[in-house]
Amino acid sequence: ERAPRPLIPLIEKQLAAPIEVRYATGRPVDLLDPEPPTISPARQLLWMRIRSPIGESERLDECCAAYLSDQPLLMTALLPHRIRFPSPKLGAIATLDHSMWFHAPFRADDWLLFEMTSPHAGSGVALSFGHLYRADTGQLVVSC
Repeated sequence: ERAPRPLIPLIEKQLAAPIEVRYATGRPVDLLDPEPPTISPARQLLWMRIRSPIGESERLDECCAAYLSDQPLLMTALLPHRIRFPSPKLGAIATLDHSMWFHAPFRADDWLLFEMTSPHAGSGVALSFGHLYRADTGQLVVSC
């Protein structure tokens, strides 16, 4: 009921996404606030997982990790600019190069801690880094 009418389809799409996300630190940002009150550092910690069991299939966990990690990296780069997504201030946003390194086995339907930083965002481009850690062992399993 608080959402501007043009954003409702985008919000409904996010709520139906196969990803479950929880903020690891601090209070979740208000995605409906068009003018966030403070500038946040380009750093986030999120707990993430695929909502439903995905079963056993070669490389499926890695594919899901690529899906899990893409959009939050973009959102991290926007934090210092007081912009949330979706936003009327933004047109389309996209990842140009999402490279990933897999260090150890993991399950994408188990909780993973996603640590993200973005040391630069400006002139229409951003640089972001992420690390996924297993919840049960704390082991680094993916770098992107």
